[in-house]
Amino acid sequence: AAVGSGTLEVINMDAGGDLDTGSGPISVRNVQGEVLTHSVSGRTRLAQVFGSVDAQTLSSDLDLDTIGGDRLVASVHHGRIDGRRVRTRDIELTATEGRIILEAEATLRGHLAVSSFKGDIDVQLRRKGGVLVRAHGTKVDLGAPVRPQPNGWVEAAMGTGEETALVEIRAARGNIKFAIIESGP
Repeated sequence: AAVGSGTLEVINMDAGGDLDTGSGPISVRNVQGEVLTHSVSGRTRLAQVFGSVDAQTLSSDLDLDTIGGDRLVASVHHGRIDGRRVRTRDIELTATEGRIILEAEATLRGHLAVSSFKGDIDVQLRRKGGVLVRAHGTKVDLGAPVRPQPNGWVEAAMGTGEETALVEIRAARGNIKFAIIESGP
């Protein structure tokens, strides 16, 4: 579906879809299947999406809540990304100018890559088992002792387990805060 400047709202969709808008907001809730969104300047909100997500916006914010599936790719040029209750195996979030806040659950052999050229990044991860975190930023707080790497990155290994999740965070001109938060039972 495509809309020039009006609101594009989708609720209860079983097969996913491709949604485009120029300046209007996109709101998607309760979708089973792959969702692709593209927006020039309209805010994008995705909630309760159980399938792969590819969300792109040029100049607006992107809100993600309760996202599950194999892959989440989201990018903003000028705006912020806020993610809550994200449970995908592969996560890639990118902002050129904007803050990224993510609360996610790491999965077995999961990979999480978060980067912002100009903006702070705050990642809270729920995880049972091992996590290897690599980060590079103006100020980096991983909530654990770090090992400096020769290339300017820092690294921290947390938890134990054979199925280690990999987290890579880069804020060229921003601060990084990372924390492991308790997993449920």
